[in-house]
Amino acid sequence: MRLIDMDTHFAPADEFDYVSDDLKHLTPQWFGHGNGNVALTVPNWPRQPRISGTMVPHKRFAGDVDAELRLKDMDRMGVEMQLLNPEFGQYAYETEPRLMSEMCRSANMAIGKSITAHPDRFIGSAILPTQNMKLTLDEAERCLDAGFQTLFMKAAQGGQAYDNQYFWPLWDFASRHNVPISVHANTRDWGGVVDATRMSNPGGWGFFVGTLAEYCAISCGMIYSGAFDAFPNLRFCLAEAGATWLLWLWDRLELTHDVSPQTHNLCQKHPTEYLQSNIYVTVDATEKSLGHLCDRFPPKNLMLGTDYPHGDITGRGRTSDKVGALRATHIDLLLEREDLTEETKEDIAYRNALTFLGNGVH
Repeated sequence: MRLIDMDTHFAPADEFDYVSDDLKHLTPQWFGHGNGNVALTVPNWPRQPRISGTMVPHKRFAGDVDAELRLKDMDRMGVEMQLLNPEFGQYAYETEPRLMSEMCRSANMAIGKSITAHPDRFIGSAILPTQNMKLTLDEAERCLDAGFQTLFMKAAQGGQAYDNQYFWPLWDFASRHNVPISVHANTRDWGGVVDATRMSNPGGWGFFVGTLAEYCAISCGMIYSGAFDAFPNLRFCLAEAGATWLLWLWDRLELTHDVSPQTHNLCQKHPTEYLQSNIYVTVDATEKSLGHLCDRFPPKNLMLGTDYPHGDITGRGRTSDKVGALRATHIDLLLEREDLTEETKEDIAYRNALTFLGNGVH
């Protein structure tokens, strides 16, 4: 069976080599922290390092740096193609716009080299300097011309909701060009639910809860603002939160529609319809309710995502044989489930990804 992995991360060694000379001293740099650990040090970083991510010392996985080694891991996992989201902790929304624009352009150029070298294996996801809309649109245009198939955004945007009119020029661009957007929550940006819960959650529960809250807010805001009606080709992939939360959101949207007639004029379709036309999610193969979700609703917006090379938010895959663990927990478990039909497994494994991408990937 074909496998297209729609949630991985890549930070090539030359990530910031193409920043203008006058700004290079302000870009993040990897430094050793002993025992083989490395971490990014960011000049003028607005906060102390968070509980996870590139700012915390760790042993960097070879496939996160080197595309050729990544291809060997993909072959071992049986993965045909990977979506290359950037590593994103180093791109704080609070970074000065010109510096952020230079960092994004440089990272996209570095990732783009791997896409050009292996267009049949890698799908590009371009990070954008969303602090400045003109710079964002310029970089989005440049990356589409360079062969990128998706755009990348973090859920937290300095406290601005996705349905804010500020972002509508980007939604217009994505819809006109039929280019989807890969969305990721994280623990390092101001203005998001994850950030608000981080300081008071020993054990990291705030990330799990906050990610779902972010994604529910994004979905509802885009539906009821009319954004998905204005930009019908706009598609988000909400990554790394599993899929079965859609059951709860679907029921609440139906209830809201039934008991609140005043919401009927806020969007042109029944609100649940957008959950399948505009919202895609990556699944977690261990979700006990996944079979129930697929029985209840057509599973046409669910996609495979391993979070390579991280493991995932539960910590699975953080073993000496990370590649083997990712294959076992994210792929084998999915393909072995007895509560999913073979058609559903193929939809999740690759067919829905082709629909989501919709721009030349076959």
